[in-house]
Amino acid sequence: MESKDFVEAVVKGLAGSIPEKTYDDGFSPVIKQIGKALGTLGEVINLTIYPIKIGVEEVKYLDRKRQLRMSNSLLKYADELKLIPEEKVSEVPSEILIPVLDRFSYTENKELSNAFINLLTKASSFDTIHMAHPSFI
Repeated sequence: MESKDFVEAVVKGLAGSIPEKTYDDGFSPVIKQIGKALGTLGEVINLTIYPIKIGVEEVKYLDRKRQLRMSNSLLKYADELKLIPEEKVSEVPSEILIPVLDRFSYTENKELSNAFINLLTKASSFDTIHMAHPSFI
């Protein structure tokens, strides 16, 4: 074996064992502690974000409820509107329409919701529009 080949073999042998030995002896405890610290940091971040996640889910739930109330009220209004002859249907004044639509989104009381539907229905007919006034909202 030439001296050059011998030196290469020794260097390769040392290079292979030095990093492994260094990790086992010196860096292993440090790296384990860093791993634990990163794990703890991840738990802290998750605990910090958890209330935000709950809040976002609550907002989504409330929005779905709002949409459901709105669509139910509009369906009831559509049923009432079908009872008015087509030639007597009038455009609802925006002073009544906009606030009533807004109320549909958050009114949970069925009686109050029905009162708003009746007001909207009265405002939808040429015969009864004089009975609907924005002050009733």
